[in-house]
This record gives sequence, structure tokens and C-alpha cells, in this order.
Amino acid sequence: MSSPNWKIFVAASILGISCAQAAAIHAPRQSNASSISWFDCPDAPSTQCAFFDVPMDYTHPNGNETVSIFLRKLSATVPEDQRLGSLLTNPGGPGGSGSQWLLRRGKEVSDILAGRYDVIGFDPRQGPPFPRHEKSHVAKLAAIQATQNNACAQNGNHAMLRNSGTVAVAKDMERIVQALGEDGLNYWGFSYGTVLGQTFAAMRPNLVKRMVLDGVSGVEAYFTDVLQWGKDAIKYSDRTLKGFASTCIEAGPEHCALANKTNTVQGILDRLDALYARLDKDPLVVGDSQVGPGIIQAHHLQSFMLSSLYTPKEWKGVAEVLVLLEEGNGEVLSGMFAGSYGVVPQPYDQNVFNRSMQTVLTRESFNPILCGDSAPLNITI
Repeated sequence: MSSPNWKIFVAASILGISCAQAAAIHAPRQSNASSISWFDCPDAPSTQCAFFDVPMDYTHPNGNETVSIFLRKLSATVPEDQRLGSLLTNPGGPGGSGSQWLLRRGKEVSDILAGRYDVIGFDPRQGPPFPRHEKSHVAKLAAIQATQNNACAQNGNHAMLRNSGTVAVAKDMERIVQALGEDGLNYWGFSYGTVLGQTFAAMRPNLVKRMVLDGVSGVEAYFTDVLQWGKDAIKYSDRTLKGFASTCIEAGPEHCALANKTNTVQGILDRLDALYARLDKDPLVVGDSQVGPGIIQAHHLQSFMLSSLYTPKEWKGVAEVLVLLEEGNGEVLSGMFAGSYGVVPQPYDQNVFNRSMQTVLTRESFNPILCGDSAPLNITI
């Protein structure tokens, strides 16, 4: 998850800094040697990649078991004497792939910060890679689920489950900072990434140099009442949904497919409710899609709509998907949400890192981290 107003937040933060603080913030970094071995990323030569080992269990940091953290770096563009060090980022989740996020947003962050940081995204523990299926392709989404469950049961690292959670990731970040040769953490976190940033600051306040928390998520609720945390995250989503409908009407049928039969906001919302009701009663069978056959139920569409509220620039495509669903065509939507419900298999010859890496954010990363952080629940929902 990320905030649509993050540029405004940065500008406001900079304007609120006193002259004395600004002088300290823009002081050149003290460069130390890095122990991380970087190499040109084969999938994106403009970035550099690395694998960095950290302890599996921080209660036994000198144990033999380690976790390999995948990092991706977009180097600073200014001369060495103008650089301010490394900036670690986290896109949210929990479990979101920082390396993939860097490919999409790294340059934007670097430009905002005048190219003065090496911007680094990392894949937190319990995220990718996941155990691979025995076969490169499977015929049905149900088969993907079954084979993934078997792969986790047979090949999964069960010690990782015992050592998943935000505290462990914060300690991984500390190790990364040390290995980079930095004297403190520069960090930019979005959504759940703000929980991670607050956790790091509480654990290692002396190591925090510069930190931006964007789209702040309630850290107290996250650790004490995860259900309330989830409710807080969608508290005003109905307003955004109405914004989707109103901008569609304003754009007209030429730019918004949903405006073809409707000229009111309520009309679009009613059509969406009708789709939910229809799919709840009679799920749509998808004979084929880019990920194979499957079905679309009401909760699939609801999840799709919730996630789409974070990216208004994609709303034109969202409207097109909804019209296709009204016409009984679910091929596009099936391909879009499949990655959230099971790992989409890829042939080994398409894996440039030769690490059996799967980059999609799925429940395999989200749930273990959330459960590892949460207080025990004994309720019915």
C-alpha cells in the first residue's frame, strides 16, 4: 500500500525543517567501506543487485542458519562529495517486494531527492523466493493452490515461520546498514513500511538519521489488535470509491467505459453492487486466461476494487474490466488477481537470478509476517 499524496508530504516535511536542522540533514555522509558485493542486475542493468546473509534467529545470532536477503540499488546520480548515503525503502505489505517496487518507483524517489542517495529496495524475510512447483506450468488455479501447499509442506523452511515478523526485519535492516558502511539509517517507508520504520526507531533510535513515514499506519493497533488495524486501513475507502464513480461520470464514456449506460454516481455504484450480488450467487467461470482456467467470485471482485483504490491512474482500466464482467467476460480480471491467491509459476529459463525466485506478493509472505507480529486471537468473525 502507498499514499497518493507522498510528494506533498515530502514537500511539507522539507518546508517544516529549521535552518539548523537542514544544515545537519544535508551534511555529506562519512563514507565507510561496504561489505555487500553488488553486481549489475541481469533483468534491469540500470540497477545493481546483491544477496546479503543475516541470522535466521536473532536470539541465536551466531547460529549456522541464515537468511539470504535480496537487495536492489539505484545509485545516486550526483558526484561523490554531494551524496548523502544509502536510503532503504519499504513499499508496504507486510511482505512487499522492495526490489520490485524499486523498479517501478525508484527513479521517482531518486529525482525527488535530487539524486543524492543510493536508493535501495530489499525483499524482507518470508517474502520471495517461495518453494517452486515441481512443474513449470499447471492447468488450473486450483492445481496451483494444491501444488503450492504441497511444496510448502515438503520444501518450506519451517524455521523461517518461527522467525518471521517486523522485529526480525528491523534487525535485518540494521545489518544491511552496517554492511553498507553507513553510520545510520536513512529510510522511506510506505503504509506497513511506516510500521517497520517506527519499529526500527523504537529499537535503535541512535541509528536513525533521516526517516520519512508516508501513509502512516497505526503501529499500536498493528501489534495489539490486527483486526482493528485492518479496519483502520479501509476506514474511508467508501469515499474513494465514490471518487472513482464521480470521476468516471466527469470523464464520460469516451474515457470511462462505465459511463456508457450511467450518468450518475449512484448509478455506477448500483451497477457495482449488482455485480457483487450476481457473482455471489453465480460465480463466473473463466475457461482460459494467461494463468489458466478459474472462477471469479464476489470476494475476488471486492478485493480487486479495494486494491484499485490505491491507484487512480489505473481507473480507466478498472472501468473496462467491470464492463467486461457485466458482459460475462472474466479473462482479464482472472489474470490480474491470480497472483494474489497463488504463486504464478515461471519456467526456470525465465529466471535470470537462477534462485527459484517468485516476485509476486501473496498470502505466503503476508500471513506469516502478520501472524508472527500479532497477539493471539480467540474470536469469531
